[in-house]
Amino acid sequence: MRHSRLVLLGCLGVGTLIAAYASPWFSSKDSAAHVIAAIGYHNNAAAIANKPGGTGAVGTISQADWKAIASYDKKALDEAQQADISEMNSYHPGFGDHFKNEFIEGLRLIVDNGNDLANAPAFLRGQILVDRFGDWYEANANAIRNRK
Repeated sequence: MRHSRLVLLGCLGVGTLIAAYASPWFSSKDSAAHVIAAIGYHNNAAAIANKPGGTGAVGTISQADWKAIASYDKKALDEAQQADISEMNSYHPGFGDHFKNEFIEGLRLIVDNGNDLANAPAFLRGQILVDRFGDWYEANANAIRNRK
């Protein structure tokens, strides 16, 4: 199951990225929009995964919810892959690299391996990478917001 703090990443991160979107330092408004959309879609998936209840055993996700989660994560990956990594790095050192190597790669592992129990280790590695990006982002949010 996803960690609820990923939803917090959306609240904190999207606010910062909206500021970046309006900033003259982000030369491509499209790139910022893709980052915002990717995090938003992923947080929609996390919200479904983290909702209380479910059917059967504790923590069981319904088939309909699983399809919605997979759809949101696929949309998140599609958006994330359109972000300009070098531009993100010029906005804040390492921002684009962490986004690419942790968020995008994590989503790719989640999307590519989420429907096959035999691939659970790769799916879980994807979750870990996305969490790692969230940790990095939370630690750097003020510097990104203030361009330090």
